[in-house]
Amino acid sequence: TLKQTVDLKKLVQFITFFPTISSGPIDRYRRFVKDYDKEIAMDKYSQLLGKAIHYIMIGLLYKYIIAHFVQQYFVTPYTGHLESFGDYVIYMYGYSFYLFFDFAGYSLFAIALSYLYGIETPINFNQPFRAKNIKDFWNRWHMSLSFWFRDCIYMRFI
Repeated sequence: TLKQTVDLKKLVQFITFFPTISSGPIDRYRRFVKDYDKEIAMDKYSQLLGKAIHYIMIGLLYKYIIAHFVQQYFVTPYTGHLESFGDYVIYMYGYSFYLFFDFAGYSLFAIALSYLYGIETPINFNQPFRAKNIKDFWNRWHMSLSFWFRDCIYMRFI
């Protein structure tokens, strides 16, 4: 078997890359190093900058407008005051949407920040509420975690 050597400096930079260190998206070392070692052409960086600005704007919309609205009107008023089946349904969907928009907004900020550094961190969500079934939902929700579980845990046992 061929053993791959790991550059300690690059490994430390990968582990401590601050846009993704706290909550993801979860990146792969090989993919990170490929971007880290690559010198970016100005036109490519301009594209990354445009995507970063777009993701920051969408992240602001998700986290500070939509998530806040959903929390204010569909989560907080029902917390501790669930009296009917309808209250439970509203709270269940409200909290689900709040969790998505809050986390997806944060993830978009992290991705945008990494793009500003020239690192193309993978997208974390792909419209999970448009899923047709539970499997499709799981494949669209926190995709980097799903892929990590699949590749690093599940595939090790097969």
